[in-house]
Amino acid sequence: MCNGSRTYDMTVDYVRGSNKSWLVAVTLSALLGTLGIDRCYMGHYWAGVLKAVTVGGFGIWSVIDCMLIAADVFRPAGEVW
Repeated sequence: MCNGSRTYDMTVDYVRGSNKSWLVAVTLSALLGTLGIDRCYMGHYWAGVLKAVTVGGFGIWSVIDCMLIAADVFRPAGEVW
């Protein structure tokens, strides 16, 4: 039997779900990745602009992004699928 007063502080960080589709992100990355459309779709707007200016990081950035999105490593900004 417990006669003491106990308090618990339970703080939980809230991560909102995303209205973005993984399949759409992979498709955009594969087809329009060099234009930075995939990054803009995921909410990383400045990275999308930089990617467009460098033509997908001379193609290397586009291939890496496509693999990261397909492997579910790169996600929307501040969200989860």
